[in-house]
Amino acid sequence: MWYDSRFKTHKDIREGRTDRITAFMEIIKPALIIMAILLLIAVGAAVTINIIENASLIHGEEGMLDYARSMHGEGLEFRGSVSDGGETIAFFSFDPSNPTCMPIVFTNKGNDNYKVSDDFNRSLSADACHCLWHNGFAIHVENPEITAITIVSRESTTIPVTGYPFNTYWPFDGGSSTHIFYLDKDGNIVTQD
Repeated sequence: MWYDSRFKTHKDIREGRTDRITAFMEIIKPALIIMAILLLIAVGAAVTINIIENASLIHGEEGMLDYARSMHGEGLEFRGSVSDGGETIAFFSFDPSNPTCMPIVFTNKGNDNYKVSDDFNRSLSADACHCLWHNGFAIHVENPEITAITIVSRESTTIPVTGYPFNTYWPFDGGSSTHIFYLDKDGNIVTQD
């Protein structure tokens, strides 16, 4: 059949009943239809994947809190976050009689959208705590007695606490050991890590 139709097309060209472009289009029409169908399938799959991914995104601080409560209980409260390297570590507090917090890491997806990256599922003191994260420390403070944080590593760095809860990120400076001191207004150590 293929030979016959091609022979007929060449005969039509020779006898002037069609031009070469029309004849060529007749020959490749099935391939174009198949390519168009494949393109539609690929676009449909990409749109479906995008819809599914967007549906699983966490939106803003409320979305982070909803996730934390769904995984760890209703008593959690969002207590701030800090971002570094395309991720955000958020702190959620619970148990006012024994202030405790839980860190959860989210990947930033843009436009205040996030995806869960690492749910440590561990509790830390909400008064003052830190998490080893990226190449440094994510630090969280809720105790109003603490007015400064001093980090002693290769060098000594003091960070003023400007509000409560207070969250910051300190990149590791390469020292062999690091100590974090949480200080009151007189420079006395309230607690240390």
